[in-house]
Amino acid sequence: MRRGAVLALILTGALALVGCSAPEGEFGPLGAAGCEPASPSAGMVTEATTTDGVTAFGLLETADPRELVASDAVHKLVVRMTGSGDLSVQIVRPDRSTRDLHWGPEPHASSNFDRPGDEWGLGFALDEPGCWEIRLTREGGDSASFWFAVDDA
Repeated sequence: MRRGAVLALILTGALALVGCSAPEGEFGPLGAAGCEPASPSAGMVTEATTTDGVTAFGLLETADPRELVASDAVHKLVVRMTGSGDLSVQIVRPDRSTRDLHWGPEPHASSNFDRPGDEWGLGFALDEPGCWEIRLTREGGDSASFWFAVDDA
């Protein structure tokens, strides 16, 4: 019986370590395709899912990125991303087709958005319900994706 108790303790500890090694960002589990889950947010700041060694955070100028509603309104996203080179952005609709930005990416020379990396602003509309991906790619090959779940109006 004593052996069984020791083995149970070892297995419990091993399972706890495995659970702790899951990739999580600063705000919780990172976003994934299909918004399973959506990108984690703390207030207006959202953390992107990135390639190794890269960070990307977005400041979405809305009350709460977790409560987006489909509309023609243009949203402004201020992005700070590490890596090198210019930034290109793809807006991927829920049906996986792409659409153009309304404006940007526009480099920002200065800011009070206190996150690592270079900063840009961009504008886009989320005009239908579903899972939207904002895909960022730097010339140096680094990439990041924000996953936003948008509800019906």
